Amino acid sequence: MRRLLPVALALIGALSVLPAEDTASASPDTAPAVPAATPASTDPDLSGISTTMSKRAHVRFGPNTNARTACTLNSGDPIEIVGPAPVPGWYVIHFPQKGIVWVSEKHLVAVDGGKRWKVTADGVNARDDSTLRGNIVAELKLGEILEDRNAIKGYWHAVYVPSAIAYVYKSVINIPDAASIKQQQLNASKIDELWQSAQQTYTQIYKQISANPSAAVGIDWTQLLSDLQQVAQSHPDPAIRQAASRIHDGIELVAAKSKAVQDTGGVNSPTPTPAPTADTPPVATNTGGGTTAAGSTGAPAPADGPMHHIDIDAPQPLVTPPQADPGVVVVQPTTSAPADAPIAYDAVGCVTENTDYPKVNAPDVLLDPNSNPVAFLVPKAGSTINLGEYIWRWVGVKGDVKDLDPALHGIGRKVPLIEVDTIHLVKN
Repeated sequence: MRRLLPVALALIGALSVLPAEDTASASPDTAPAVPAATPASTDPDLSGISTTMSKRAHVRFGPNTNARTACTLNSGDPIEIVGPAPVPGWYVIHFPQKGIVWVSEKHLVAVDGGKRWKVTADGVNARDDSTLRGNIVAELKLGEILEDRNAIKGYWHAVYVPSAIAYVYKSVINIPDAASIKQQQLNASKIDELWQSAQQTYTQIYKQISANPSAAVGIDWTQLLSDLQQVAQSHPDPAIRQAASRIHDGIELVAAKSKAVQDTGGVNSPTPTPAPTADTPPVATNTGGGTTAAGSTGAPAPADGPMHHIDIDAPQPLVTPPQADPGVVVVQPTTSAPADAPIAYDAVGCVTENTDYPKVNAPDVLLDPNSNPVAFLVPKAGSTINLGEYIWRWVGVKGDVKDLDPALHGIGRKVPLIEVDTIHLVKN
């Protein structure tokens, strides 16, 4: 039965790695270009609801018809709504699967047999074009997983970014009736419960195999694989669908190897610990009298043959594993760690070019949901920030805040000038 040891260790290692042509009509978004002050929105709350486009229309990078086009969708194309935008009449949606964005290969490493990419640094920009002049679509985090879109231009790769968002106006989508919304919410709740249960099962398997690698051969993977497949197909959050799919693919490989051991009756021969791959950092393994990092000095080299080494990069469960028994190493999942503390921005709003206040020496202005100026913006001297990349994007900014003489803009209230040294896209 020692032959299944590398299979179990591969699974443990896997658990520790977290990972158009625009031919729309002239007025594809029936909404005012600059919305006036509006009372509280009476639009239905469609948070987490999937629906379709009611006509061919643009999906945009900001809640405004002047915002740049992210992609153009046809009547009947599916969209997944995140929630209401800060501007009445607009909705935030998950970036459509039909859309393509570009990321430089210097910030990517291939995973999952080349089907996906892992981001290798914080703050990497995904752009709408394969050049540094492309508009910023999303700001990526270290370890984020992107879907490959099988296109390359120079050193740029076309990808799908599950975390990216876009905006769509209510007049171009089919708004479900109340009964349909309720049913979708019920279904979403059930599939999310299934996801939580699958993670708990996944975590228990992790603990079981960490304590006793030989247990891998006795595990019935059928139900877990089925549950993960349902989540990968039906969960409303594309990032969770992706995570479930990756876990499913990784476990499927391990299950196949375990079955091969069962079919052959196992081989009682010693098997060395597999060394980590380039995408799998060393994982502490239980040695009975302490822990040793696999692949560290003194660790045996991997033997030849598929049973001795399996490359899997399924993410770790998003739930915190239960406390392991003494002597059993359980790597805590990075995704269950507390979220980063929110940034205290000096101002938040939608960036637009400053054409209405020529006396203010600032190229851009930040607007609130009712298009009222929040702050005038200039890049801080010496910074590499290009505010033009964020036009009609919702952002938070920090920098040196300076008072302006109200006579320069005539707004009738204080509107500061911010010399921006930090700017981030924000999800409203």
